Amino acid sequence: MKRIWYSGLALLVIVVLTLVVTSASAYTTDFPKSYRLWQGSSAMHEIGVYGYCGTQITVKSPYGAAFDIYAMKNYDSPGTCPSNEYIMTHYDKYAYSSGSGGSATIYLDQGLWCVVVYARSGSGN
Repeated sequence: MKRIWYSGLALLVIVVLTLVVTSASAYTTDFPKSYRLWQGSSAMHEIGVYGYCGTQITVKSPYGAAFDIYAMKNYDSPGTCPSNEYIMTHYDKYAYSSGSGGSATIYLDQGLWCVVVYARSGSGN
């Protein structure tokens, strides 16, 4: 009886470890990102946040520019984010930066998010 219990426990541990490794590696995103934005332009990222702690996203604006962050929770499947304009008018979370090289930070809880970085003024990477 003990042998069956140990075998079952070992199988359960292997299955749990496999699920943890799979879920941790299935949705990885290469950050930090760098791209050129100019006043009125925007860039979108779909971000999966897994785990109970959530995550923090910060965008640092170059001196003389103001970059804002808009985030909308995506309850659909991956790859189904709406347009940048829709997210910027129906956002769940928003953070703005100053025009003097400041930064904007948002905190995202667990789930799939559509995040837009918008250049409100100025330009830069």
